[in-house]
Amino acid sequence: MFKLRWPLIIGGFSAAIAVIMNALGAHALTSQLAANGHTAIFNTALHMHEVHAIGLIVVGIALALKPTNKLWILAAALMLIGQLLFCGNLYLISLHGPSPLSILTPIGGFCLISSWCAFGVGAFFNRP
Repeated sequence: MFKLRWPLIIGGFSAAIAVIMNALGAHALTSQLAANGHTAIFNTALHMHEVHAIGLIVVGIALALKPTNKLWILAAALMLIGQLLFCGNLYLISLHGPSPLSILTPIGGFCLISSWCAFGVGAFFNRP
């Protein structure tokens, strides 16, 4: 049963983490982000995190309606990987500066783009 619900579960927790990150960015990390000039990077990570947390929930709802849609399962997996690689790396860059892991950021962005393409193609070929 978890196999079909994981996008909903992870999407819900991801949304909660996005709210926590928003609060940290607005209060506890304001001076650190401003001092190193990385406020915009943090805000980009936060925005993409929020959008894709909701995206995981949307894909999870779609999967609840049509659990055999393999493209939607792929979309959810790519969305999660994209969140971790893209948003996670941008959070790290905004707080600690670039690292060797920063090279994974564009791969995460590609995963996010691909997730929405997989979701759209899955919807196009979805049979009632």
